[in-house]
Amino acid sequence: MKDATSFHIRRVDSTSPYQRIDDAMENFDASTAEDLERPIMKGTLCAALFSEDNVWYRVKVLGTAGRGQLEVKFIDYGNTAKMSESTLRKLPAHLLAFEPQAMTAQLACVRTPRLDRSMGTQAGKYLQKYGLNQVHDAIMIDSDNSQPLQVILMEEGETDWSNSLNAYMLAEGIAVLEKYVT
Repeated sequence: MKDATSFHIRRVDSTSPYQRIDDAMENFDASTAEDLERPIMKGTLCAALFSEDNVWYRVKVLGTAGRGQLEVKFIDYGNTAKMSESTLRKLPAHLLAFEPQAMTAQLACVRTPRLDRSMGTQAGKYLQKYGLNQVHDAIMIDSDNSQPLQVILMEEGETDWSNSLNAYMLAEGIAVLEKYVT
């Protein structure tokens, strides 16, 4: 989470390949995977063992982060981490064929204080509790490829945007309405 309105999402409908990617990564066998060519270059797509859950994920190397350490982005989830070079493996070709699934998104039409402000911290906690690591329906307001997707997040099956996470943050007083000009 970059701020209290920005985050990463991934599409989970019947047309998205996320489940095939997750299933293939679940079957990823690091012991038979090839080692990466050294030096590992910025932009390299590979597999990384995430220490939090001991599961392999697809990552992109963002750069070096100290001796034997690399900064990587989990391309199907959007988070970044510092990883030891020893936790990276070459991805099989069939896993390289899929586009990254994480998309940068932002709650549409609302603005919150910066995270280093008390209301910004409260808004960030609210977004984490009610918005992140959950399945939501989303209305896309704007999808300019150079900018984050502007979305209204709602519980699955909800159709009234006034019951959205965006509207609840406004009602709680932790966000203000942003001018939206078309």
